[in-house]
Amino acid sequence: MWGLYVARTTQGETFSNIEFFTVAGGKITQVQVYFGSDDPVTAQESEIRALMEEISAATRARDVPALLCHYAPDVIAFDVINPLRYQGTEAVGRRAAEWFASFEGPIHYQLGDLCIVPASDVAFCHSLNRVSAVKTDGQPLEMGWRATVCWQKREGRWLITHLHSSVPFDMHTGQASLGLRPSSKE
Repeated sequence: MWGLYVARTTQGETFSNIEFFTVAGGKITQVQVYFGSDDPVTAQESEIRALMEEISAATRARDVPALLCHYAPDVIAFDVINPLRYQGTEAVGRRAAEWFASFEGPIHYQLGDLCIVPASDVAFCHSLNRVSAVKTDGQPLEMGWRATVCWQKREGRWLITHLHSSVPFDMHTGQASLGLRPSSKE
């Protein structure tokens, strides 16, 4: 959960702050406040960061509608599994629902090394994501992948227009490298 607001100093200058709330068991357990700037790029980066946190929370909660509200109707998504692409929120929603249903218990999902590059009405970000969960067949899943998310501001709202997820592979074995973790030596 997050909040973005504009504040005014006693001298009449304005600036924006953003607050990120962590909620557990129906209670706020942590608040992070990023103090303002009148730099529009900083504000846009904060907005996108907050939206990415909402997507992460929706994923952990298996909340397809909360996830899809961030996607443009004409979104194109390249996932780590077949088919080659998903087009439109209906297809992305079906894929998300299938993925959520493949797990029992909680889904531990996190974004790592999130980098955001905003502009006036477009932005892109990339991250190294991880999921840890138990599949419905009882097998544990620990998986890392790369993601690039492209945003466009439409009618005042940031929406995802393109999503690309990928997993590197070992050229010698042809096997996906699902267990890779970011390191300072990359």
